[in-house]
Amino acid sequence: MKQLIAILLISLLAFSCKKSEDIGANLLPGDDLLNVVSVDTFSLFTKTVSETPFRTDKMNFNFLGYINDAIFGTSNAKLALQINMPSGIPNDSLGPFTIDSVFLYLKYSSVYGDTTTPVNFTVKKLNVKLNEYLPYYSNESSIVGVQTVGSNSNYYFEPAKAVSSGLNDTAGVSSLLKIPLYTSYANEFVSQIGSSDSVLSKLSVFQDRFVGLMVEAANSANIMAKVDLSSSYSRMIIFVKDRNNTTHALSFPTKFAYIVGNSVTTLSNSINLYNHGLSSTINNAVSSSNESDSIVYISGESSVLTEVKFPTVSNFGIKAINKAVLTFNQYQDNSNGNFKLPALLYLYDNNAYNANLLASATLDSTTINGTQIYQYNFNITSLIQRVSVGNSTINKAYISTKFLAGTDPNYNLASNVGYAPNRVILAGSTTSNLTLKPVLKIIYTPIN
Repeated sequence: MKQLIAILLISLLAFSCKKSEDIGANLLPGDDLLNVVSVDTFSLFTKTVSETPFRTDKMNFNFLGYINDAIFGTSNAKLALQINMPSGIPNDSLGPFTIDSVFLYLKYSSVYGDTTTPVNFTVKKLNVKLNEYLPYYSNESSIVGVQTVGSNSNYYFEPAKAVSSGLNDTAGVSSLLKIPLYTSYANEFVSQIGSSDSVLSKLSVFQDRFVGLMVEAANSANIMAKVDLSSSYSRMIIFVKDRNNTTHALSFPTKFAYIVGNSVTTLSNSINLYNHGLSSTINNAVSSSNESDSIVYISGESSVLTEVKFPTVSNFGIKAINKAVLTFNQYQDNSNGNFKLPALLYLYDNNAYNANLLASATLDSTTINGTQIYQYNFNITSLIQRVSVGNSTINKAYISTKFLAGTDPNYNLASNVGYAPNRVILAGSTTSNLTLKPVLKIIYTPIN
């Protein structure tokens, strides 16, 4: 019985948008199809739950901004980052130096939300330096900004606009956020040119002296940007003039070289910090005492996901599992085009930072009764087979938009993915629309 329950649980996690008569047919020789039994539908329980904090350190792609979603609620994404030692340091014999200007540049690859909404950005010094050997999580409270060193008010994201990215750049670079910083802050660095304690040229000394920056957006905007800290355009630049009135650019990159295994890779020393304010709709769904809901919610920014529980079933017997597929259908369209459907959903064995990935599902679509329906498809055939022979036990799983970071404190598996503010509303197991109801299908061959 326990084996059967586990099998059912896992099957539920498999997503597919193929017709039942097609499922598994391409996996078996033609003669074997006569021995295949199709189990079309199993009952399951679906529930919206709050997500536990997730790792957001050492990510190349981070999100910055504020989203106010009428259905899901609010989400504020801040960025704590460490800058690296500078290049372009002029010889101290050319001093004294006069600071002309200083900017923090952040290259972004995409924006989510309303680009007609202005954003107010503030940059602050961190209270402590980031420990590159520790993992940090989305709700980290020990890292805060304590002193404002720059700002950019009424900023509009204009991805196509060319922005000068540094000295002698007349053509400019697109999708580049440029935040002016205070010259008093720049002077903390410039005053160290030629210093005897190697502040600008020895990393350990540099990071002890300059602990990093916090970049945050005010809660009046409705947009987020996906920032690439691994880009050569993401950096702080201090422009100074020497005694001969020649301009120099001290460039402080936001990326670092890390040794991972036997190779060197580029990562940021950063944390993406999130604050969430769930809407009444999501709060009611999360706090509901119902064992199963007719509608379930998943969001990368509001930090909610879907829990899938599998019920007890009758003895499944000894079978070879040829294919196991579970289909979840979108219940409500994203009427606001600014909030996109997730291109991928992930299925995990628990709701924690150390969860194991069971399967992933690509956004797909099909036509049901003449209507186009978006679907997510998880194929967990091998997992169900393991459960059927007693090598694995699962009674519930979780569907999320996030690819998790892993448990190695020195590396983040999600570094080049990021956690986009995508969201989807799916039909739950108790929906009255039987066309959209999640369906578990298993193709198997009895073993005599």
